[in-house]
Amino acid sequence: MKAIFSIIRFNIPTVFLFIIPGLLNSQPITLEQCYDWTSKNFPLMKNEQYIKLSTKYLNINANRAYFPQLNVNGQGSHQSEVTQIPEFAPNITVPTMSKNQYKLQGELIQTIFDGGFRTSQINMLKSNEKMQLQQLEISMHSVKQQVMDLYFAVLMLDAQLEQQAIHKQNLQNTLDKANAALANGTTFKSSVNELKAEMINADMLEFETRTNRQATIEMLNQLTGQPFTASTKFEEPSSRITDNHIINRPEIKMLDLQKQNIVIQKKQAASDLLPTISAFAMGGYGRPTLNMLSNDFGTYWMAGLRLKWSMNTLFSLPNTLKSLNMNNKMLDVEKETFQFNTKMAIDKENSEVLKYQQLMKQDDEIIALRNSVVESAKAQLENGVITTTDFIVKLNAASLARATKELHRLQLLKAQYKILNLSGN
Repeated sequence: MKAIFSIIRFNIPTVFLFIIPGLLNSQPITLEQCYDWTSKNFPLMKNEQYIKLSTKYLNINANRAYFPQLNVNGQGSHQSEVTQIPEFAPNITVPTMSKNQYKLQGELIQTIFDGGFRTSQINMLKSNEKMQLQQLEISMHSVKQQVMDLYFAVLMLDAQLEQQAIHKQNLQNTLDKANAALANGTTFKSSVNELKAEMINADMLEFETRTNRQATIEMLNQLTGQPFTASTKFEEPSSRITDNHIINRPEIKMLDLQKQNIVIQKKQAASDLLPTISAFAMGGYGRPTLNMLSNDFGTYWMAGLRLKWSMNTLFSLPNTLKSLNMNNKMLDVEKETFQFNTKMAIDKENSEVLKYQQLMKQDDEIIALRNSVVESAKAQLENGVITTTDFIVKLNAASLARATKELHRLQLLKAQYKILNLSGN
């Protein structure tokens, strides 16, 4: 008995490994899920972590600017002559300096004030990181458009398959009645054969549609990294009508980040005007030492404060600031142009929405009329008033009317989502 229970306990997780994927596959897939999967699967998004890590390492180096700096240098030299000190009195001995000189010294420098350079450098690193990450968002926005196009292509093909199934069922019902009539001797075999030929055409059309659907799903698989199959169900998104005309595209955010970057560049240029102050301590061993009158090897040291103030920036700063101001104005023009073009694209899609809404009203009228014609044609066919060819023409016209309405309905829905994608909302 214990052995049986242990087998059951062991097999339960194994059973769930097979059941859970089946349950997940039975759930309809949504457009938002495809967006999320694509953002995780798209290879370019791997750069996000690399950008953050690169900025992290550069930030560490920038923060170490206030760490003490140690410089070590050594030198050995031979010179053609040395300083000679004249004899002032016969009793004073003046040493003769050696032409061979040696020096090994180290210097420790501690920055006290850098004019704000380190702060502006860190701010620049953060700004560059934000722009690089935003560039990924821009790339993903175009990929998101591809996902949406493929997703709606699958929905349109599903709608075609649904209408084709209805058409085939109508053909099958008519064929069944024709076979019964042929058995009773009230119709011709040619009429039955014509219906059979039309059924073959419907099967071929369905096969072509399913093949196109599978090809579209395979492309969607590449983008999302998901194993969608022919049996995967895709949920139709809800209608999304919005009056929000604010453009929140990632390209706009990128331009705003670039303008912020210019502000940081201005502060960095201004910081070059300020002096830098540092403390230093230097020690060494060699010949001569700091005592130039000694020709012996010895140690020496020196400590103090150092001020460095370059005036070159004073003359170049005005033009640098003017150049940055021009760049800022160029970004304003670029932003205005992008908003202008985007608004034109949104207005075009709004026109498409109005067009499909009007077409769908006309589709309803056409479908009602076509269905009425088909019902009359059925009775006429059974009574021998019209031929099978005439009936098939009327049946195809009714099927086409229903398929056209479904196409217009999905095109309307796609136009609404395209507006959302264009505006970035």
